[in-house]
Amino acid sequence: MNFLNNQSELSTVTVHFEVKNEGTDNKQLNTWAKAKALLKETWNGMLHAVSYLIIALIGLSPGSFS
Repeated sequence: MNFLNNQSELSTVTVHFEVKNEGTDNKQLNTWAKAKALLKETWNGMLHAVSYLIIALIGLSPGSFS
């Protein structure tokens, strides 16, 4: 029981909120604006993937169980 209490005290919860603009449609954007929007979405996706990978590596590391 002490082990579970100790582990729960060290737990971290991360919450990501994303605001999407419903009014902007990609069909209304010009080519440059579409490219910028795609680059932004790609960059955000890559950052999320890397952050989840880092969290998984830390969580699965042998030192995190002691």
